Amino acid sequence: MGKIGVPDAGLLKIGPLTADEREQVELHAVLSAQIAEEVLGSEQVDWVRAHHERPDGEGYPARLTEDDIPEGAALLALADSWDVMTVSRPYSVPKAPAAALRECEALSGRQFTASSVVALMALDRAGTLASLSGESESPATGSRPVAGRGRGR
Repeated sequence: MGKIGVPDAGLLKIGPLTADEREQVELHAVLSAQIAEEVLGSEQVDWVRAHHERPDGEGYPARLTEDDIPEGAALLALADSWDVMTVSRPYSVPKAPAAALRECEALSGRQFTASSVVALMALDRAGTLASLSGESESPATGSRPVAGRGRGR
């Protein structure tokens, strides 16, 4: 939602962002939370605000660490990253679902909370990721149609 307040030059840029562009892109989490306040409860607004926080403290906007990241925000972060990894973007080629799953596992405890990765793996084992993405097989063995716009959500 907050990306409506971020210039397309940063959202669609091919290549690394400048410090100014990164700062603009990072504002979307706060802008999204401000927009969400109109329709969501305070807990869900906190999830939106914190959906780019990371367990290692390198996220934004508040540089929270794992124990301070709301569980809903951790799940949103992983879902957002899954989409970024598996959908075509102007600045990247989509990963195969199996590669995206391996990357999520490798980043558990750093970029993603361990509990959110455990939940993702459970969805994969249950075949739920496949049904949500329109695949007939597990994401670990199938491929996903490409679409999408912008850097994350």
